[in-house]
Amino acid sequence: MAELNSNGLITRTYEEHLQRVKDKILAIEPAADLRDESFLGKLAQMQAAMLVEISDELRAAYAACDLDSTSGQPLANIGQTVGVSPRLGTHSTAIVSLSGVAGTLIAKGTQVRHTSNATIWTTNNQATIPADVGVTCVTRGAQTAGVGELSEIVSPVGGWQSVTNADAAATGDDDESDSELRVSIRTGVSAIGSNQLDSIFGEVAKIKGITHLRVEMNDEKITDSNGLQPNSVIVIAQGGDDDEILEAIMRKKPPGAKLQQGNGHFPNRVEAIKNTPLRNIQRADGSIVQTGGSAVSLCLVRPELETIHITITIVKTEQVVSSSLVADIKKSIIEYVNATLFESKTDLGFDQTGFEVGESVPVSKLYTPVNKVLGSQGYISSLGVGESAGSMNQVVNIGFAELATFAESNISVSVS
Repeated sequence: MAELNSNGLITRTYEEHLQRVKDKILAIEPAADLRDESFLGKLAQMQAAMLVEISDELRAAYAACDLDSTSGQPLANIGQTVGVSPRLGTHSTAIVSLSGVAGTLIAKGTQVRHTSNATIWTTNNQATIPADVGVTCVTRGAQTAGVGELSEIVSPVGGWQSVTNADAAATGDDDESDSELRVSIRTGVSAIGSNQLDSIFGEVAKIKGITHLRVEMNDEKITDSNGLQPNSVIVIAQGGDDDEILEAIMRKKPPGAKLQQGNGHFPNRVEAIKNTPLRNIQRADGSIVQTGGSAVSLCLVRPELETIHITITIVKTEQVVSSSLVADIKKSIIEYVNATLFESKTDLGFDQTGFEVGESVPVSKLYTPVNKVLGSQGYISSLGVGESAGSMNQVVNIGFAELATFAESNISVSVS
């Protein structure tokens, strides 16, 4: 039927099974009629078919133990053995400005709507007008929002007159694909890090909703060129819940290191004082002593969002080009910056990481997603990036604690 040896699982074809069944019948009755149309011939065919089905099931069970070949639930089962579960998609986030009667209170969870795709976004915290406040898209996945597209009030509040976003949203991720899960299993993102920075990164990265993360340290006795205070650590995170991130930092924070509390160089700080968890420890004499409860000063930095505008001019080389060419180019760029354009192809030489916190945006990287769609239909005659639609350059420089954000509405494609 099937054989498991040092070379792996060895299975047989239908013809091989059929011949083995016939040989066993002939060993009992050498004169047996095994023609295809005979009774014993048809019986041998039925048995061979059943053996093939069993072999297929055995092959599937064997493949389910192979990280490179399995998928779906069997792959998730492998992940469970090393403490890595499939990651659900994250939610897109943005910063909106609230305007109206000064002093009007806007509660956490108040809703605004995207003007084009009607997605709903809710405020992350309570705010008092006038204010800038973070919002999170209710729909999970890579939901984009260009400048000014989060401008419809869904939850009316007396005194609240308008809302808008000055920068594009930081897009979330779709549910983790099989290929991404294989990478997570191999790297063990949620495992204990080999040093304090790795530990902080791993602890924060596994929090639901995190889309971008940067953890750095200044171990010198003077403020460094990035604005980090002496002997300090900075955690820059986009997405996720403030309290959950601060508690994760507290669990892995190195002793004696500051976390940018009061550092005006990073205006988007979330600061809090939290107490370490209480624990009961039994002494040798059987008595119980309680430990923990120490106050820890914590700080999380949210990145400054920088909207990227892209202008592309295509010269067609064919008389007829795809009617969806412009839309496909825009979609390809968004997938590229979200690190999903090549998600199922791990052997390609293209950058597949998207744009992280502090990473500048050169036009050279954007040729890849455009040419992937363009093919033989034309060529790029010009491609520019800028912080506004009227100012195109070869690169947009992104600061240490800034994050480039993209939206299809901020991409202009012309075909001539």
